[in-house]
Amino acid sequence: MSASNKVDSSHKDEHQNRGVTGQEPAALLLDRWTLSKCTNNTYLAVGDGAKHIQTEYFPFTRPREERQAADIKDVLLADSSSKCEKLLSIYAPPAHPFQPGSSWYPWLFFLLLLPLSCLLYFLCFKMRKRRQFIPPARESVGDPGNVELQGMELRVQK
Repeated sequence: MSASNKVDSSHKDEHQNRGVTGQEPAALLLDRWTLSKCTNNTYLAVGDGAKHIQTEYFPFTRPREERQAADIKDVLLADSSSKCEKLLSIYAPPAHPFQPGSSWYPWLFFLLLLPLSCLLYFLCFKMRKRRQFIPPARESVGDPGNVELQGMELRVQK
């Protein structure tokens, strides 16, 4: 975002432009247009085509110079593959490869511990509930007295 392009390249009080001190506001805008073109994105700059904004207050504008118009045409129409590499190295440096180390093992432990503890709690809860509702043993179809006699005979024989 290059909102509130100021008059000079010091970019004083422009937090969004703190990394590009020394670059003219118009050049910064063109670089960001080029970068968005390289990455198949868009970058919006508001203006009426004849003037460009210098501050947040829209009436304070400055006439656009012919050099700026030519630069805009070059950015929009030219093949900028060489400039893309330069801009991408500045604005989007390559990410460092992930190096597994001991710093992520504790997180993995906690990520695995939480679902396992929930699963164990759920299973224990279901088992306790199931034990409460165990139906009584079914009686044999035969004569109950006969079962007792058979059981007594077995005890006596032992």
